Amino acid sequence: MDKRLKKPILWRIFFSAALAGVLIIFLFIANWKNTNAGLSQSGTQSVTYEHATVLQVLSQSLKEDKHTGFRNGVQSLQVRLDSGSLQTEVFTVTNYLTNYGNILLSKGQSFIARVTEPGNGKHEVSIYSYYRAPYIYFLVFLFFAALWAVGGKRGLRSAAGLLLSFVCIVFIYLPLILQGWQPMLVAILISVYITVTNLLLLAGFSQKALAAICGTLAGVGAAAVVALASGALAHVNGFNTSEAETMVQLAGLSKANIGGVLFGGIIIAALGAVIDVAMSMASAMNELRETNPSISASGLFRSGMNIGRDMVGSMANTLILAFAGSSMMELLLIYSNGVPYNEMLNAPWVAIELIESLSGSIAIICMIPLMAFAASRLLLLHVPETPPERRQEGALSAENNAPALKKHAGLSHRST
Repeated sequence: MDKRLKKPILWRIFFSAALAGVLIIFLFIANWKNTNAGLSQSGTQSVTYEHATVLQVLSQSLKEDKHTGFRNGVQSLQVRLDSGSLQTEVFTVTNYLTNYGNILLSKGQSFIARVTEPGNGKHEVSIYSYYRAPYIYFLVFLFFAALWAVGGKRGLRSAAGLLLSFVCIVFIYLPLILQGWQPMLVAILISVYITVTNLLLLAGFSQKALAAICGTLAGVGAAAVVALASGALAHVNGFNTSEAETMVQLAGLSKANIGGVLFGGIIIAALGAVIDVAMSMASAMNELRETNPSISASGLFRSGMNIGRDMVGSMANTLILAFAGSSMMELLLIYSNGVPYNEMLNAPWVAIELIESLSGSIAIICMIPLMAFAASRLLLLHVPETPPERRQEGALSAENNAPALKKHAGLSHRST
């Protein structure tokens, strides 16, 4: 093997092994003890959620609600549990249907049952929800299939990065929060790891990936600063969310720092958009560098800024539509009730939504000049030779323009 190639390959193997080792270490630290033990229990009750099937509708009394279109009333059902320690056991269940909990079941239909054991040996079964898992699995399969069909190998790499991000958030971030780690610190560490691994999967070990990593980390830092400053000035934290009561109970049962969870979530939420913009800018600037190898660092920086400005210009609508879409129910209630301006703007949930949206957007805006600067330097560290196909295109172009050049030369000679 060529010695010039041997060292980079060994370095890549070592770095990949180091990333895998970091993941294993964090997984061990986060899961070495069961951090949610006892948090899901209420007193002496044991509650499980099992897959069940309706064997027979014994009786039902239903009436359609004119306002919602729901059929409200009561059903008496004979059901069989299909999972858990009571699998194959048959129970008679009363299903109450209201506008707030309307799970209308029929014979042969699957659903999720809530099985409660109060401690006296008797089990109580109630209706919890529709059985939605097959449809969720189908959507996930459809997503990965489309990703592979359109993106090819790069799509598969994106899927691997997505799964890795899922593992980091569910099996590392959440357990560490319950162990009492600072949410902001954990969110930043997780963001750094997700950024490095995802961008290396997408772009490989290249200047383009390094430039995108630098830009993303700068954006994440900006999001953290803006979120912390805004939260302190606006007096909002994790206890101001709609789940405040549950969060207070969780804080009493665990070591979790609930107040900081909100800001950790803001960083992770901003990470996806920041990675997207950073990778798009890095790819565009790298393509420009390959097309014009003689471009200067200042010229590449100006081009990067122009690309970034276009992205910022298209981001304004995205910000408003994302905020409106995620808060449509609350906005509808505000509009219908004629809530005064001061009450609406100073409501905790409005402040939280705006801080979440604006922190990510400000992070992207601040990232663009830093990203353009980093890429304009890193991409020019090693300018590769022009690819053969582009040399061929240049040769053909020169050949096609040769008659015109000769004619121009002849005219110039006669004029002298």
